[in-house]
Amino acid sequence: MNDTSMICAGIDVAKGKLDIALHPPGKHLQVTYDAAGLKRLDAFLVKHGVGRVGFEASGGYEWRLLVHLRASPVPAGRFQPAQVRYFAKSRLKLAKNDKLDAALIAAFTANLDALPALPDARFDTLNAELTYLEQIEDQVSVLKTMAETTRAPSLKRLHEQDIARLQKRREARMLLIAALVAKDDELARRRALLVSIKGIGLRTALALVIRLPELGSLSRGEIAALTGLAPPMTTTAAKGADGAMSEAVAPGCARACSWAPSPHRDAIPISRPSTGACARTANIISSPPSPSPASSSSWPMPSLHAAHLGPLPMPEHKHGCSP
Repeated sequence: MNDTSMICAGIDVAKGKLDIALHPPGKHLQVTYDAAGLKRLDAFLVKHGVGRVGFEASGGYEWRLLVHLRASPVPAGRFQPAQVRYFAKSRLKLAKNDKLDAALIAAFTANLDALPALPDARFDTLNAELTYLEQIEDQVSVLKTMAETTRAPSLKRLHEQDIARLQKRREARMLLIAALVAKDDELARRRALLVSIKGIGLRTALALVIRLPELGSLSRGEIAALTGLAPPMTTTAAKGADGAMSEAVAPGCARACSWAPSPHRDAIPISRPSTGACARTANIISSPPSPSPASSSSWPMPSLHAAHLGPLPMPEHKHGCSP
């Protein structure tokens, strides 16, 4: 950050309270996580002339704070825990409690050139619905394991009935999410483009549209870094004719198992592709279709064709992955 005189606030979010610290350090406030506490937070920010606010994702507990700060005149950004954790390691700060975490988030906020934008309000309902869909899928997975391992036929029947009930609900909720996406012309266009790619079904397309609102506004490399799908680099050394050592770097196949910590990790149901699948999808991305006059005139953001999609998400069908 260029303006070293700017006062920044860091907020550590817990289930029932908020810890707020300022950078430069010296001030700390703890408030209840309710309407009265949020009013005290606003007064604290105004009193100390805070120029920007940062807070950490906290398993969904931060959502109320996010909505509140989105309406605030003070710029705010939400960070992933991994970002703050690596920042702490770079500062050799290993001690951890709510007050120290708030101070660390404030220092991290002050060191950023620009804050990440808060999610658009139109994604609030979509994110909630998609999270519920993922929870249903988790329950189905658990019940399938229970049905496979139980010895009592009566219990097996109960598990199978529960699975059928939840799968029926899953299909209904997925159709509801698709209908909500279809009401937004911009999101509907993104979904249509994604499902037109071989290997991308409705479920994965919905997850990408909702969990990756950055699609269409970032480059291929930026999307790859954001999702943790950048191909791992393999470095090999070889001795040349003159005896000098040289390095050859070759990209590997992007694999879901090699994802780095990111805001979208585990949010997208993706299986691993084969090397052939990687090559096919790369060809699709590098050859964007020619936009029709009608579509190009109604698309307000940078086109979601190949140049902006970044590495293609893994297809839903399973392959073996060759290194």
